[in-house]
Formats: sequence, C-alpha cells, structure tokens
Amino acid sequence: MEFVYLFHCKDCGFPMTLRAETLGNMFGHPGSRQIVASSVGLVCPQCKKVSNYSLLKNSPDYNHQDLVTWGYPDHDAKLLSWLGCVGENCKSQLPLFAIWNADTTEAERKADISTWRWENLHCPDGHAIEAPQE
Repeated sequence: MEFVYLFHCKDCGFPMTLRAETLGNMFGHPGSRQIVASSVGLVCPQCKKVSNYSLLKNSPDYNHQDLVTWGYPDHDAKLLSWLGCVGENCKSQLPLFAIWNADTTEAERKADISTWRWENLHCPDGHAIEAPQE
C-alpha cells in the first residue's frame, strides 16, 4: 500500500485514485513536495472533462469526498505540462495531468486529447486557463 490521492470527477463522479508520488506529493507534508501548487488540472478518463482539483480545504477546488489515504492506485497519471493563465501579469501555473495506460501510444494520446472538454479551468487566482494550442 502507498499514499494515494482520491479525486471524484466534478461532472460524472468517476473516482480517480492516483499515486501521491506521481503527482509530486503536492498535497503532502511540505518537506516531501516535489510539485508546489494549490490545485491540479486533471482529465477524467470517463467523461473527458478537464477540471481543477485540490485537497486543500481552503481552496475553491476542494471537494469533501476527495482525500489523501493509503491504498492501491487504480490509475496512474502523467504530467503533460504546466498551463499558464490569461490574467495580466499573473505568473501562476497549473500542472496538468492525464490518466493513460502505460501502453497507450502517442497517436492514441493525441486522439484522446482531442476529445477533452476544457471548461472553467482556472489558476489559483481565479483567472481563466485556456486549452493549449498545438
């Protein structure tokens, strides 16, 4: 067993149990964090909605069903990029993760990305974050 983050899709409720280590322990003890961010951009593998998630109770992205726990991860995620916001002079960035099987090909990943729904994604300051342009 290992530390996992359990998030529930904000649209369809699909549970996503991910290795805390894969997400850079971003919601763990400050000394163990490899990624420092107040929320994470995560794509639901079921409904394809891209949303902000946080395990920080003071965050607008917090959901009381989401938690840090011990368990066996159902999924693994890959850091795709750091997304910047459209706010003038805002330097905040959001780490974007996707859930794919290890054997997913590059062509399959591109096809999957084309189905994602980019709505209401935002930086920690509330500025909009738009889908990256290829």
